[in-house]
Amino acid sequence: MTSSVYKADTAKLAQLIASVNGKEGCWGPEELGDVLRHQLAAPLEVGGVSTVAQMVSISPEDERAISEIKNLADLFGHPRPPLALLELAKEFAKSNRECPHGPLPSEVAAVIYFAAIVTALLRCGKRITSLDDKSILAGLDWAVGQQWIGVQMRELFAEGHRLLAP
Repeated sequence: MTSSVYKADTAKLAQLIASVNGKEGCWGPEELGDVLRHQLAAPLEVGGVSTVAQMVSISPEDERAISEIKNLADLFGHPRPPLALLELAKEFAKSNRECPHGPLPSEVAAVIYFAAIVTALLRCGKRITSLDDKSILAGLDWAVGQQWIGVQMRELFAEGHRLLAP
């Protein structure tokens, strides 16, 4: 059994060890794209408008918007999304981003995090982060550099970049 380790491809062993030690992600670009698409399309199972209203303060206008929003893709694409839902999405992503062994790859969580921040700025005219514009722009630049983010996110981040760029 031990001799099989010596015959193994050393590059693959190094990659495996690095991913276990947290030095390299264990998700490939195509897998990250799949995970992001899944997260954007997954139903927001929050129990409907009344459950959201119990969680956060929402206006009657927000109640109408919430009934139209079925998933994160709808939230980020909505012309007037409820700010409270964007804040929840940001906090969800932030908690997953900061948890190295969480259910979401940190790269996907980062994309969702910046999508919530930029959507709030663009559609609500509100800042839901303490990050300054330079830090947000750096996050957007990183995200746009990821080939797996998809058209919706790429367009959202480009729009955000136009808003924030000096």
